[in-house]
Amino acid sequence: MNPSTSLGLTRLSEAVSDSGFDEEEKKDEEEKKDEETGETPEKKEEEKPKEPKMKTITETVWDWELLNDNKAIWLRNREDIEEADYHKFYKSFTKDYDDPLAYTHFAAEGEVEFKSILFIPKHAPSDLFENYYGKSASLKLYVRRVLINEKFEDLIPRYMNFIKGIVDSDDLPLNVSRESLQQLKMLKVMGRKLVRKALELITKLAEYKSLDEDEEEEEEEEDDEETTDETKKKTTEDESDEEKEKEKEKKKQAAIEKYNTFWKEFGKNIKLGIIEDAANRNKLAKVARWHSSHNISAWTSLDDYISRKKEGQDSIYYIGGEDKETLMKTPAIQGLLKKGYEVLLLDDPIDEYCMQHLTEYEKMKLVNTAKGDFKLPTDDELEKKKLKKLRKMYEPLTKWWRTALKDHIESVEISSRLVEDPALVVASEHGYSPYMEKISRAQAYASAEKQNP
Repeated sequence: MNPSTSLGLTRLSEAVSDSGFDEEEKKDEEEKKDEETGETPEKKEEEKPKEPKMKTITETVWDWELLNDNKAIWLRNREDIEEADYHKFYKSFTKDYDDPLAYTHFAAEGEVEFKSILFIPKHAPSDLFENYYGKSASLKLYVRRVLINEKFEDLIPRYMNFIKGIVDSDDLPLNVSRESLQQLKMLKVMGRKLVRKALELITKLAEYKSLDEDEEEEEEEEDDEETTDETKKKTTEDESDEEKEKEKEKKKQAAIEKYNTFWKEFGKNIKLGIIEDAANRNKLAKVARWHSSHNISAWTSLDDYISRKKEGQDSIYYIGGEDKETLMKTPAIQGLLKKGYEVLLLDDPIDEYCMQHLTEYEKMKLVNTAKGDFKLPTDDELEKKKLKKLRKMYEPLTKWWRTALKDHIESVEISSRLVEDPALVVASEHGYSPYMEKISRAQAYASAEKQNP
């Protein structure tokens, strides 16, 4: 064996033995410390911080996507809505094929706040007066954009049953039954405001004269902007005046035709309103239209009649009958026509009922010329004296007629209302006129023996 090699092995063994000895000493020292402190290896393992156990939790998170960001049309500003939008909305909820004749969009404030859009259709439905007294007019009622009732009654009177629309209020309770909702005082307040707005809409439709006022204001503004050149000014004024007059006449005729369409379809509703709605009777009378001896082919209003009245005339004269042509020939109005007085010709069966409730308009009494108490207006003293003499002259004849026909007539009088006809049969002051008596006898439940009182 090589001496150098053996020396290396002995040194290596000594190094190994020294390292092993050091480890044993460390262990012994640790055991002595543990015995002194009383800690065991198991306790040390327990005292080591435990790693937290992780648990997987599954959660569902909803992400909402707004598909319709459009506001309800009645919640938007009127300035931001075009007429085509109103027409489209009307057709969508009424299922009507035609555009509305007129509409109003408003927001009511005060005791009750609500928003509403009201429409007047162009055509009356076929069942407009079917079961008229058994049902009321109805509108769609919303509360905070939630539809409560498709046909909510008692908001507007039954004679306005042709009006379509919606009402949306934040003040009404959402979770109430229909019966309790009808008893709320707020609904009465809403009803009054809706009736007022509906009447304003009809009045605006009827008053075509406001078009002339608007055009006069436009003319004044244009005059301020004209050039100072006199020759050019005259020629342009002549041409523009003619064009403006034509445009004005076209607008006026279009407005008249528009309201005539309304009156043809819903005129009977307005007359029923005059009979039923005492609070708004004068407003309804203002928009009512009648035929007149002034022009039997055109409609006239009571305001137009008053504008054409004779000086000193304090009454509005009317007569009822089957048609205008027959009424123009009746002896009861010939004396009035001869003196130049205008007479309203009522050819609708409901007209006389309507006039019985109206009785007065703009401090002028409405007088039925077919009644016996009617006296031809005259200020001529000679005529009065002449009539007085005639009555005295024919007193024996009138007495004989009263005696001969005492079971059929109330009295016989000499009258100045006749022109070419020898006699005229009229009703008593509080009795039926001849046309009213004919209508009452034609009723299904009328008594055949009933006579005019």
